[in-house]
Amino acid sequence: MAKAEANFKKANASGGGKLNAAEFKAFIDLNAADSIGRAPKIVSNNAYERAFGTVDADKDGAVTWAEFVKAQAS
Repeated sequence: MAKAEANFKKANASGGGKLNAAEFKAFIDLNAADSIGRAPKIVSNNAYERAFGTVDADKDGAVTWAEFVKAQAS
């Protein structure tokens, strides 16, 4: 999970600890390159939007690290 967290921070270009849709795509691409979790499948299916909607539990248009961790556990 440490590499995924580093990728999250790297993708969080706007700062603030939340990823918008474009940053989330970059995050998934970084994770796919590192074969982390479901990221390779999301990339191969071009399912970024669906994944973003699933991970964004509070539907505020941004994904936090806590939301990502919770989604990985389910």
